Amino acid sequence: MKTAHRDAAAIAARASEALAPERSGKLRATIRAAGTKTAAILRAGFARVPYAGPIHWGWFARGILPQPFLSKGAQDSEGRWVRVYETYLNDTVNKIKGT
Repeated sequence: MKTAHRDAAAIAARASEALAPERSGKLRATIRAAGTKTAAILRAGFARVPYAGPIHWGWFARGILPQPFLSKGAQDSEGRWVRVYETYLNDTVNKIKGT
C-alpha cells in the first residue's frame, strides 16, 4: 500500500499548500508527502523552517493561535484521496485468483 499512501498524501499536500499561511513562502515550500507500508504522511518544515509545528498547532504561551493548514487540507481533499484507496483496493481484489 506504499504507493497508495504516497499518492493519497500527495493529494492532501497539494490541498494544504493552498491553505498554508504565507509571509515569505518558505513554510509553503516545505510541505511534502510520503507514504510507508502503513501510513500516508504529510510533513511541513525542517531545520531551516522550524516554526511549522507552532504555526500549525499553535503556541498559546507565545500568543500564536493554531492555523491547522495540514489537517484542513487533508479534510478538504478527503473525497479525492479516498478514491485512491478505493481504486487500489479494487485492483488488489481483482488480482486475486478465483474472484
